Amino acid sequence: MPFSRTDEAYLRRKKDVPTDLTTREMQLLDAQLRERMFWSATVNNARVVQNMHAVSNALASGKISMSDARLTISKMLQKTGYKPADGTKGSIRDLTTTRRLNLILQTNLEMARGYAHHAEAQEDLDLYPCQELIRIRNSRVPRDWKTRWHASGGKLYNGRMIAEINSPIWKNISRFDLPYPPFDFNSGMGVMPIRRDEAIKLGVISKDSVQERKELPSMNENLEAQIENATPELKAKISEQLQGLAQWQGDKLVFTDPNGTKPYSDTAIVNVLKNKITANIYGAGVDPNHQRNALIEWTKNSNYIKNHTTTDKAYHFGRLLNRIEPMESSEEIYRGMSWNTKVESQKMAFDKFLAEVDSGDFTRSTFESYTKNIDTALEYGAKHNQRVFITVIKHGNAKYIGNLVKHFHPDNAQEMEVLFSKGGKMKILKKEVKGDTIYLTVEEVL
Repeated sequence: MPFSRTDEAYLRRKKDVPTDLTTREMQLLDAQLRERMFWSATVNNARVVQNMHAVSNALASGKISMSDARLTISKMLQKTGYKPADGTKGSIRDLTTTRRLNLILQTNLEMARGYAHHAEAQEDLDLYPCQELIRIRNSRVPRDWKTRWHASGGKLYNGRMIAEINSPIWKNISRFDLPYPPFDFNSGMGVMPIRRDEAIKLGVISKDSVQERKELPSMNENLEAQIENATPELKAKISEQLQGLAQWQGDKLVFTDPNGTKPYSDTAIVNVLKNKITANIYGAGVDPNHQRNALIEWTKNSNYIKNHTTTDKAYHFGRLLNRIEPMESSEEIYRGMSWNTKVESQKMAFDKFLAEVDSGDFTRSTFESYTKNIDTALEYGAKHNQRVFITVIKHGNAKYIGNLVKHFHPDNAQEMEVLFSKGGKMKILKKEVKGDTIYLTVEEVL
């Protein structure tokens, strides 16, 4: 599993943003921004927030217990001279109270676990396509979750709150606008996976229902915060803490999401990745430029990523390709291929490819490279004695990375490279043989 999907890594990704805003005022920010920023409302001491972050990391990784975490923070608050605001001593706004410390630690720990478990659930959709909203611990004042479930568009099955794992209902019931627990502060609610046979028996899904794996959106994908009448001081403070990960557009704070899933055009993504993140936001010794580094690796040695598709670099490179908006489906792209059939292994590979072509389609591999430059395709296809030239006239998932390559590896800019982030099929529409070259006109099977 890539490091970025663990509980501890999630907490490390959260940015520490000291702020004078109350929790109520923070709710004016986008729910995702509240999650992304690791803040403690009314606290304006960066050292306090930073230390809270470190304690939460230790709690998430199992290095300390909840009671040890509370004790550590309490001692830290005393050391820094923290005092609650007038009239708040002993209340939920007082950071020294057990109730407030539990709220901070428990909510962040539950979000870390919820994020990681939801990501893992995507791997088991065939066996466990659904989940049930259940109470996992008692609350002081239990909320009426069935009413909330109904109001959010959910259905009951034998009185149980069950839905497909990737149903929008989970985001609808969440105070934080997230598809995984916790769904509210101190809610005491969680989820339990439901086996496929039980889900069919209850009528949640049909026998023919197919659940598609859904990549969990990054924490930054939709982070936009409208902060009316924000003071220049507050803007400067947040900008300094985010260290280039976000930008102000008037009174709106917009995250660029450099390692995430936020969609960008093939030109706009260059502006996101060209600025190297220098802040130590993921922990000591962890380079935070995941997608940027994966792209640079591709421009230097694409074969490494092609031949090591299970590595972290390939994982991040795939996420980068997925977020780039597809090309116009009718824009032609090309690929040149050649084999030295005097070498037995290459002759076997060529014969295998021809057999696929004769069957009506051929397999496209992960990260297979095409081009918008017909001359580049002809050059690549002229290296050996047996040649194939492919013209793709229709596609739905082709991603142009030529502008990225131009910025990070200018020497290869003329290649005008196009990639497919996933494998698939190409349907043969036309085949012509001219001498030692086979010309194929194809379309992507969608």
